[in-house]
Amino acid sequence: KDMGPLDTRKIEGHDTSPTTVDWNNDGVPDLLVGAEDGRFYYLRNSRVIATVVQAAGAKDIGAKDENPKPPSPQPSPPKTVERGQDKAVLKSEFIYETAPTPSCHASTIVETKDGLVAAWFGGTYEKHPDVGIWFSRQVEGKWSTPVEVANGVESPEKRYPCWNPILFQPALSPSPRRGGPGRGADDGTKRDDKSSPLPNPPHPGEGVKQQPLPLMLFYKAGPSPDTWWGMLITSDDAGRTWSKPRRLPDGILGPIKNKPIQLPNGDILCGTSSEHDGWRVHFERSSDLGQTWTATAPVNDGKQIGAIQPSFLVHKDGRLQAVGRTQQKQVFEVSSSDGGQTWGPLTLTSLPNPNAGTDSVTLADGRHLIVYNHTPKGRSPLNVAVSTDGKDWQAALVLERDPGEYSYPAVIQTSDGQVHITYTWKRQRVKHVIVDSSLLAPKPIVDGKWPE
Repeated sequence: KDMGPLDTRKIEGHDTSPTTVDWNNDGVPDLLVGAEDGRFYYLRNSRVIATVVQAAGAKDIGAKDENPKPPSPQPSPPKTVERGQDKAVLKSEFIYETAPTPSCHASTIVETKDGLVAAWFGGTYEKHPDVGIWFSRQVEGKWSTPVEVANGVESPEKRYPCWNPILFQPALSPSPRRGGPGRGADDGTKRDDKSSPLPNPPHPGEGVKQQPLPLMLFYKAGPSPDTWWGMLITSDDAGRTWSKPRRLPDGILGPIKNKPIQLPNGDILCGTSSEHDGWRVHFERSSDLGQTWTATAPVNDGKQIGAIQPSFLVHKDGRLQAVGRTQQKQVFEVSSSDGGQTWGPLTLTSLPNPNAGTDSVTLADGRHLIVYNHTPKGRSPLNVAVSTDGKDWQAALVLERDPGEYSYPAVIQTSDGQVHITYTWKRQRVKHVIVDSSLLAPKPIVDGKWPE
């Protein structure tokens, strides 16, 4: 596509690669620039006689030739050189340029009534007591200066690090409470070791739409992942102000890394996990916007497969599928056919996993999308794969491929259909990428190898 004259355009991004080449075969070098926005820019040299600079100075080359050859016919302007997957990337940016902390990790993103908001944990380094939860709002297309909205200060002498924020904007108010299994207890929590289906199964339209509902920000506080506890703050104004932090009931951690889902009856279902007795996945549910909670038993023993950090896929038949991180170098999966009350066996998928965080989402068109590191070791590249059934995954996009750490993605689809992905960029900044999923050109992954 001809984007117009180079000298009247501002090339997007700070990273460009200029070179000189006789692009149109007229005997005169032209300028060709590869830019960070994924395009090549071409500027035709307006000179008609080539020159060369020597040590003694410049002299005309063409002037010595009394019978110069006519220039070769000029070809049509070159088409933009794009790989199919790059066409789908609409925008790539950092949420901030000047880092408020030396290190950052574990970003989260959600759409509110006032637009996008994002959060992450940041401090001197992961696990340092000064690590807090940082937050930014997108206002008129630009991200606001990050501010700390939560930390682990308990007293002037005691402060714990914070971990893994998860933003969630409920869309449905809770349905009237019903009795039955999994509906809470006097102390705010109940563990359903032998869960049974809901007495009144949820169905589309059962919840009551009500805006605005509070924006929820879950996070963990504590010395380490095997001793941390769940925390929650809420906002009634899309993140401008926040409630006082509230500790979740004992035994309840809230979503451990990835966003919850809200079932048609208004229940909030969280994928979570524990690390104190092996890496084990379980699921937590709140029927009243986080006031009371229930939890399933772990769905794996943490020995045969060590798994944590599930995210959800929702199938057309109502089946839920959770996928996530393992110690076995492959992404795990586990499914439920009763709204998350009971779960089948946890098994490994064909996708590699270098013991790094993943996230996934089911798109409005029914396809499933996962963001993960397609490698058994390290945290680069960072990839996007899509599937129609949650089993057969196809290569769709490479977000990062250079050396470094690109990890812990978060992914959502907003009301306009665009896919938004945030992730850790070298532990220095948080990157935000907008993808048009309709422009993805999936290719088969053969024998576990990402296609060229």
